[in-house]
Amino acid sequence: MIFDRWGNPLGDLPYVIKAIRTRATDGTDTLDITTIGEINKDERIVFKDSMGRWAEYLCQSTQTARAAGMPVTVAYCAGSIAELSRTYIEDKRNRNANAKACLAKALEGTRWAVGTVETGTITGTANLAFYHCTVLEAVQKTADTYGLEVQTEYQPDPTGNRIGRRIIHLVEHRGSTNTTKRFEYGKDLTQIKRDIDSGDVITRLYGWGKGIEQTNDQGEATGGYGRKISFADVNHGKPYVQDDQALANWGIPGPDGTRHHSEASVDFPDCEDPKELLTLTKNALKTRATPVVSYTADVTALGQAGLSAEGADVGDGVQIIDTSFATPLRLEGRILQIEEDLAGSLADTKITLGNIRQSYTQRLAAQQQALDKLVSNSGAWNSAAGGTGPYMKDLIDRINQIMNATGGYAYLKPGQGIYVYDKPEDQNPTQCIHIGGGYWRIADHKKANGDWDFRSLANGKGIFADAIYTGLLSDAARRNYWNLDTGEFSLSASTTIAGNKASELATTTAAQQLTSEAVSAAKKYADGIGSNTLASAKADATSKANDAEANAKKAASTDATNKVNAALEAAKKAAADGDTSTLEAAKSYADNTATSHVDTFEKALTQQYIFNKLTNNGQLQGLYMAGGLLYVNATYLRSGIISGARSYWNLDTGIFSMSDANGVETVHLDGNGGRNMLTGTFQTGTSGSRLWMSPRFKQKPIGGSADITGAGISFIHATDAAEQPYIASESTNSEVGEISTLTFNGGRRADTDPGAFMRVGSTKTDNAKKKSLFQAMALRDYSVAVSDAKSSGARLAAVASPDSTVDTYAEVASWDPNGIVGVKADINTGYLYMGGFLGGYTNRHTFDGSKAWKAWMPNGGAISVGASMTVHFTASSPAKYGRYYAVANADGEWGGIIMHVKNTGGQSGWDIQMYNADRNPCSVDMYCETLGWLVK
Repeated sequence: MIFDRWGNPLGDLPYVIKAIRTRATDGTDTLDITTIGEINKDERIVFKDSMGRWAEYLCQSTQTARAAGMPVTVAYCAGSIAELSRTYIEDKRNRNANAKACLAKALEGTRWAVGTVETGTITGTANLAFYHCTVLEAVQKTADTYGLEVQTEYQPDPTGNRIGRRIIHLVEHRGSTNTTKRFEYGKDLTQIKRDIDSGDVITRLYGWGKGIEQTNDQGEATGGYGRKISFADVNHGKPYVQDDQALANWGIPGPDGTRHHSEASVDFPDCEDPKELLTLTKNALKTRATPVVSYTADVTALGQAGLSAEGADVGDGVQIIDTSFATPLRLEGRILQIEEDLAGSLADTKITLGNIRQSYTQRLAAQQQALDKLVSNSGAWNSAAGGTGPYMKDLIDRINQIMNATGGYAYLKPGQGIYVYDKPEDQNPTQCIHIGGGYWRIADHKKANGDWDFRSLANGKGIFADAIYTGLLSDAARRNYWNLDTGEFSLSASTTIAGNKASELATTTAAQQLTSEAVSAAKKYADGIGSNTLASAKADATSKANDAEANAKKAASTDATNKVNAALEAAKKAAADGDTSTLEAAKSYADNTATSHVDTFEKALTQQYIFNKLTNNGQLQGLYMAGGLLYVNATYLRSGIISGARSYWNLDTGIFSMSDANGVETVHLDGNGGRNMLTGTFQTGTSGSRLWMSPRFKQKPIGGSADITGAGISFIHATDAAEQPYIASESTNSEVGEISTLTFNGGRRADTDPGAFMRVGSTKTDNAKKKSLFQAMALRDYSVAVSDAKSSGARLAAVASPDSTVDTYAEVASWDPNGIVGVKADINTGYLYMGGFLGGYTNRHTFDGSKAWKAWMPNGGAISVGASMTVHFTASSPAKYGRYYAVANADGEWGGIIMHVKNTGGQSGWDIQMYNADRNPCSVDMYCETLGWLVK
């Protein structure tokens, strides 16, 4: 079954093409599923395996392609314990605690429970700190400290339809310790792959712990460390342990023909207790006193070798007999890895067995330890860079020893760097890591011409890749962050967006939400009214309008009638009196007055008057006409299409379109987000801080004449600036033509202010030679062109070109009118260029020394024949870590004076021995130059 990230069921996966599940003793637990359909990141896949145990996997990344119109997805999943890598521990400490207590503290605040926790194969109690790490790292650290292995268990809830409990066990041995399983390897088994580790078989092992902190005469720590502790005091004076039985088979021939022990050393830099150091060294010797061998085959081939795969599980013990050695090799081995296709048959299952006992974390630690030793021997790298000297073979063998332990094959190529492949170079490797001068890059496929297609690059300024898979993007104080695993996005209240604080935007958004809810409620009410109610409202409005008209006429008629009757009475009286003129005048007045009142009232009965009467001065909603046009007074309208001469809005589909005066579409919103378009320039405000975007963004280099155009975004300040910050593409350069570069410019307030920018992409030289470019530059005065002799600044640059006339190089440098200080590696010339005085960081000077200084003087006499004297050179910045080794030479007019160092290996300096080997006394002042280098 498949579940969303919150545990809600999404149904079964009906069309699974392939499901490769890989489990190993080093903690590997992955599931790669190929299915018709889609699986999304963080969705969970739950199933019962062939042994009836529940399993849960978390989808970490996907690749989807379409075949015959259907989506085919490859989902790369890890055991759901991987979710613990997203829970962070700031500081938790365990004092004299057992493994169970440490595991319980690590899992606090998670939904994982503590299961069976055994005592441990290294120690039963320990002081263990979880500091600035994830919960998953804390669990692994607990397992490594006590010598335990991590095993997960999943239990369903009462419904049986989902996972109810997730449990972590820490056991001394995963799988069955019953070694009744037997595997015999001979030379005739050609279908079984045997890997023998390149590391030497060791029969005597020296163990060293933490370096002893050095103190001054007052007992105060100087910050340095001297010799490392050993366990000789608790091991009969011997700083080593040995296996005399292994000596017979795996010793080395001595000068007298007898067998001598094969020796090596191991470091435990965190161990301070000699007894614990002895135990750790003995355990390490057990894993190195026999060859490290593994065997990989499908279950059919393993069956021919006597091993039945039925019921086999990761970690199960296996008796291994290898008769291909001169003396048959008998090992207590284990099933190290099982790779099975859950959608295939049992015959497709591959099993790896052997006597490798390292955990995944131990492998990484061993690799790091060996690399640290390699770096500490940097004084011999000059011969390696030139491809000469015995160091070359040692270096390649050492890197192969380290990388082959994790499936890698390393090749050092003079002038190019280090290449690490997943297979030997002559066996068509499919993955490559290239380590060069100040950068590394990664490829997982080759181009059509056979070159590696490097798509991921890293150097001192950052990482550049087609895709970066991560969890949390955050500032240092975690005030603003974006959790890409959960989708949570947060800005602090003081953050400003387009001139508005996030807190204000939150309030506005809340108000908009209330408004939206109100409109939705009104829409729902209007939809519920129905056409019958609307017709009834229309009839009611018509009836009221007719009544109003009738009442108005009635009122007008009554008023006119009253006036006419009054005039009539006056006329009657006048007639009775015989006043005919008054009678005529009354008749005329009555007619005029009645006509005037009717005309006045009819003029007052305008559409606006009637509309106000019907709608209570606009408070009630409905339809009305004015100027021959129909108007609508409403909060909610239910309609289909609203259209005009240059605009179109389909309210049913959501499509919105606008055109310019020539009928060319300039705005298109399709309602589904599939094809939205806004053409021309666009800005987020008319004043204050805002964004301004344009497809025709123009740039001009300082001191240059080229016009550079492309799409760009400008981040406009609320106040004046000489140049606003921007991000823009360089598509066309008026001097070299079409290019493809992206520029990041921080802008500046005043024209002569300091400024910085970064460019990355593909461009051309002045003579149209193509080159790739990564350039980051900071200038003291941005208005001064880099080519100007007055220019000052610092730069980080990497340039590569397929044209041999264009230098391919990487450079870190700073400059001013006096010259340049920096480092430049040019692959075309093969030179490494360096400029500047020799300096160093406090307490970490890589090199320390002195120019010629007066070391020996005759004081008016002479330095006698055979005279000897020692002077001490004091380092300008004593080393906090490591120690100095040095060289010295005499500088003077007397050839018989010899000067050399002695007692090197200190942190604060070294002694220089001076001797007059001449046959005559030396009568001139003698000077000395000395140079020391820091080693670990």
